[in-house]
Amino acid sequence: MEKLVPQIKWNRYFELVLNRTVSPKEVLVVYAKDYFIKLGNLLTKTSPRTVANYLIWRIVQNRASNLDERFRSRRRVFSNLLLGNTKEAPRWRTCVQYVNDNLGMAVGAMFVREHFKEDSKEIAQLMIREISISFIELVGQVDWMNDATKRKAKEKV
Repeated sequence: MEKLVPQIKWNRYFELVLNRTVSPKEVLVVYAKDYFIKLGNLLTKTSPRTVANYLIWRIVQNRASNLDERFRSRRRVFSNLLLGNTKEAPRWRTCVQYVNDNLGMAVGAMFVREHFKEDSKEIAQLMIREISISFIELVGQVDWMNDATKRKAKEKV
């Protein structure tokens, strides 16, 4: 990432976020390479004060829902003016969404461990294999796809 977007001190960022030492040789999967390149270019053209103001605003906006009603009501007024949202979601829904956004994979793993038997995974994988085989057969039978499209569809399975 340092080579891709040198405008950001990635190693320092990851060490702060992960709260551990991070080796520059650690593997990192980047799904949005073009986005980060453009972000780096934008950071070069934007004043540090503007970047700092933006980051602070994003933090405030993101955390306002965790504060008491005074702050949430101000956020609701802002949201209404900006997006036309007229009412806030019930508090329980906000809390569930927060947990799901931040711990969704961990909670999902706990649910699976608690409620699914070991053979459930094998059964699900068998079902997926059979659906994939049926899909490939059906793709071969349709007449609205040309041969090149059929090959591509089969490659994706």
